[in-house]
Amino acid sequence: MKNLKSILKKYYTPGVMLGSETEIEPNILRNELRQLRKRINSHYWFSVAMVGLVFIIGLVVLLTYIKEPSHAAAIFGAMGISVSGAVEYMRRLWKEMSQINLVIILASELDTEKISAIVEALIKKI
Repeated sequence: MKNLKSILKKYYTPGVMLGSETEIEPNILRNELRQLRKRINSHYWFSVAMVGLVFIIGLVVLLTYIKEPSHAAAIFGAMGISVSGAVEYMRRLWKEMSQINLVIILASELDTEKISAIVEALIKKI
């Protein structure tokens, strides 16, 4: 699965500037990042839908087992684990989407030398 770091590594080689003859143009980098952003956005909204579905199921279970709190407590305990995992996944997707948006904006406005420096810093940070 592609992520921001794998795309940035394709466009950066230590000691070679982004705009050199051996490297790809910033326009192509922006296009790839836009495609990745679109895919991550769909993953994010799918996760939001799943968390919403789990919440609705929780309400149905609560109403079904209203007289048996031990059953409802066990089910909500299991649901809490899955929801917390989904929320963490959504947080990571949001973080990556924000980084992608930043790189797209900077790649649109800066020259290739500055883009190269940003790409290098991001690769080290991510």
